[in-house]
Amino acid sequence: QDLGPHVERDMDRCIICTRCTRFMEEIANYEEYGVFFRGERTEVGAFPGKTLESNFAGNMIDVCPVGALTDKVFRFKARVYDLVHRPSVCTQCSAGCNILLGTKGRHVLRVKPRENPAVNDEWICDTGRFELGWYGAGERIETPYLRKEGTLVPVLWEEAARYLARRIGEIKERFGAQALGGIASPTETNEGLYLFQKFFRTVVGSGNVAIPTFFGKTPPPHDLLGEAYGVAAATASIEGIRHAPLIVLVGDRLREETPILELDIIQAVRKFGATLVLIDFPDERMGRLARYKLQTKNGSAPLLEALIGGILATPAEERAAVWQPERWEGFEALRGRHLNYDLGKLTKETGVPKTLFRELVKETARASAPLFLYAAGRDVEDTRTLRALIALSLMAHAPDDPWGGIMALYREGNLQGAFDMGVHPHRLPGHRVLSDAAPLEAAWGVELPKEPGFGGKRDLLEALRSLRGLYLCAETWRMDREMEGIFRELDLLVVQAMRMNEATAHAHLVLPALSPAEQDGTVTNIERRVQRIPAAYGTPIDVLPPWESFSLLADALGVSWEYRNTESVLREMSELIPQYRAISLASIGMQGRPWPLYAPEDFTPRYLLD
Repeated sequence: QDLGPHVERDMDRCIICTRCTRFMEEIANYEEYGVFFRGERTEVGAFPGKTLESNFAGNMIDVCPVGALTDKVFRFKARVYDLVHRPSVCTQCSAGCNILLGTKGRHVLRVKPRENPAVNDEWICDTGRFELGWYGAGERIETPYLRKEGTLVPVLWEEAARYLARRIGEIKERFGAQALGGIASPTETNEGLYLFQKFFRTVVGSGNVAIPTFFGKTPPPHDLLGEAYGVAAATASIEGIRHAPLIVLVGDRLREETPILELDIIQAVRKFGATLVLIDFPDERMGRLARYKLQTKNGSAPLLEALIGGILATPAEERAAVWQPERWEGFEALRGRHLNYDLGKLTKETGVPKTLFRELVKETARASAPLFLYAAGRDVEDTRTLRALIALSLMAHAPDDPWGGIMALYREGNLQGAFDMGVHPHRLPGHRVLSDAAPLEAAWGVELPKEPGFGGKRDLLEALRSLRGLYLCAETWRMDREMEGIFRELDLLVVQAMRMNEATAHAHLVLPALSPAEQDGTVTNIERRVQRIPAAYGTPIDVLPPWESFSLLADALGVSWEYRNTESVLREMSELIPQYRAISLASIGMQGRPWPLYAPEDFTPRYLLD
């Protein structure tokens, strides 16, 4: 039987232990795989006419004790004893699953999970397991390329640095520093992101730094969380998902953004008896676990806003002790806006029956540690849904509660680290506002730009049109006629990537980038957990780590940086970024450590009402 593109079955080895079927049913909530026939004809497999469609099927390979299930991608590539297994962290989504890279030479041939009870337990998704091209397979860029007479030709780093310094100087003299900008990759290490923004702010003199996620129809979820809580980060934890008594999941992008969290939700319901509320998540398999499955007509926001009103109207003696909304700034305005909701109008607008809504209000109000997950993406033009979820989480926010809170799901592997490092047009490292630059200016010895980067523009095309020079870190880049026109108009386009792509075709200078297997540093996952990524193998001689490449570029522009390795960058980060004050390679170990949910002492969490 063909089980699909990833798992090979060999029934001659199978002992019918049913570990694979139990994993699929009990852990992955996938019931279309089981035991068939009886006696000597007994076998395991997918239902007749089906293949394995679960994103966690690869874990069956790990639990099989006899090798009856094997990895089609790795099969016959190498002997297992020829591999060197290196600990790492998967950055293909924001969960930060701990993994082992099976390497041979400078190639990743296999990926297996590495146990970390606080993050991925002992499982990983099939995307993280089988997408080996993520680690730099194929033809790599292994030296800088400079465009000469219309053709990209290989050059030494020294020549590339001199060219970049000369062109930056010319653009600054003619148009000013704000005509230069950089867009970093949200899968880069914290150290690389920190140096990226420091290079632009202190050496180039421009505050035009961002990651692609910043641009869009709506602000990134982190911006709204930052307004409410003082820091742009989730207040919930991955382990908290498994233990929360009530989980409210809004949106249908869980599997696209952070697929491994689906296993945590399944565990919470099946093992610990959590109440699962699905809002606009039309999935039959997850729907079987949900006590409340609500599909609205015109978006989730009206339902969530009415839920706020319903809880406010619930007498205090009928609410769990954690629900104390009057503690926070903006309570009276929140009460005035949502208390007197019209239930008949709500039913008409959302399609949710009155009795079902009343039951939801009672269930939510009784929850001692409600946890809210936002998985709606950023394709909608308003922010009402996330603002309503933030208000609900604030109403039940208890600073000493380890299980409740809110978490906005996203795919970018080190998006949290990018915000922490200040790769943001409106924020400095440590989530500081631009006017709070004094500590950094004292440490760096320069005056930092005070105006928002990219002129405050959130539309990517408009932001790029305001530039004359762009430093772009991207493996893939959406190219269309408008983007090509903008790139052609630039006086300087620098692209840093592992492979040639559509953006490098327009670049004046191409710089080589490290693959995820070559990176050495730290990343920060969706729950603020700082984890170490040690390099699995060495890099080609002309592919430089960020501390070395940015030091070389800064030196060409007349600024001397004294970094000696990645750890020296991390030490500087821990001195200047309050949230990372206790972070070091020794303190985080190989299991990682969440940074404290720091906020200024005079800060009071507040509701977002505009």
